[in-house]
Amino acid sequence: MLSLFPDLLTFGLLAPFIIRLTLGLFYIVWGNKHLRIVWGKGGRNMDHLVWWTSRFSVLAAFLAGISVFAGLYMQVGALVLAALSLFFAYNEPSTRVQFLLLAAMAFSLLFSGAGFFAFDLPL
Repeated sequence: MLSLFPDLLTFGLLAPFIIRLTLGLFYIVWGNKHLRIVWGKGGRNMDHLVWWTSRFSVLAAFLAGISVFAGLYMQVGALVLAALSLFFAYNEPSTRVQFLLLAAMAFSLLFSGAGFFAFDLPL
């Protein structure tokens, strides 16, 4: 079947760009909020192993979010965010659907590329 708007297919790199900015900005904001909790006074009441696990996972999500948002080492950042999204979906049942959708966004970026305005260039 023919496309209804064939001229819009020219902007095929715009979709990964929008997904990349949304995913990266979400994890930057989410990571900033949770880093303040884990490294602040709220994290002292946690179990020692839970405290280190949450500190590492939130810091990794924050740094991968910056990487994906900037488009620098985007595939590595998307792979880290996909794994962490599945980890958070398993551990936080109240936000399971949200993190599964974020994992789907990260996997789509892993295979589609960074889109416009990225430092990573396809070979």
